[in-house]
Amino acid sequence: MGIPGPNIHVLSRSAPIESIPNGVTVHRNFDAIAAIESITHALICTAASQHTDDVVALISKKKCAVLVEKPVCSKVGVEEERLLETLEINDQSNRVMVGYNLRFDSGIRKLRGMITKNSFGSVYVIEMAVSQNLQQWRPGADYTKSVSASRDLGGGVLLELSHEIDCLRWLFPGMRMSMSKVEKISDLMIDVEDFAHLTFEHERNRRPLAFLTLDMGSKSFHRYIRVRGEFRTVFYDLLSGTMIDECSMTTIFQRTKTLTEETQIRQLESFLYFQNTKEHCSYREGLEVVNIIEAAKGING
Repeated sequence: MGIPGPNIHVLSRSAPIESIPNGVTVHRNFDAIAAIESITHALICTAASQHTDDVVALISKKKCAVLVEKPVCSKVGVEEERLLETLEINDQSNRVMVGYNLRFDSGIRKLRGMITKNSFGSVYVIEMAVSQNLQQWRPGADYTKSVSASRDLGGGVLLELSHEIDCLRWLFPGMRMSMSKVEKISDLMIDVEDFAHLTFEHERNRRPLAFLTLDMGSKSFHRYIRVRGEFRTVFYDLLSGTMIDECSMTTIFQRTKTLTEETQIRQLESFLYFQNTKEHCSYREGLEVVNIIEAAKGING
């Protein structure tokens, strides 16, 4: 499916051409993008460790909107803080967005609406889990040489599967991490962690509690969120798109498209036409996710 819209370009040094939607131009180096005069939108799809340099170079030369592939960086340092300050001082906070696209899933949005309408009453516990296998992420490619397997390039399960961290904070603002367990537990030949279990609690009264499990070395595959509240418990399977009220055992929602089709297309359409820019993850929010990840590695154990 092609993505309609004006003059959109992607900076990616390694993404296969066949993975890029029709109508989108791919460039392998920054100079190629910098040479384009009338650029309106750009996607940064380089290694996480290169994101900040690429974003700074781009926005210093081009007045375009930028969507940065998640995570926004591999760690938050002086350059990231300086970029954030520049964006906010110049009232350009909505100019750089981060690709946490679970926000665009119709099931996640339904859950958010239920939470906003107090359909759960008091929320007690949230469980989120994603289990995948790094070896199967990029068919035909050597996983040991991928960005995901490299500490220097910003790999590891916390950064690679950080969608769930952003999603939790979007659904339940005010959640803070209190405990973490981060390990390399599989037989994958990588120099980064492949398993993480994080505990969150609300900053005001410690409720709700949230438990996130991220695994990229598993032989089984699942991705779900369960919200247990005063009035009901809801389970949403993100892979099948089915949402069930576990108290009545009834299906209350069914997504009609795959998760990838729905979230990526909706995010790109919103980015191109600046629809609901508040729905996007901002640069500041993206940095906050990376700060949580750094804290999880520090607290570990």
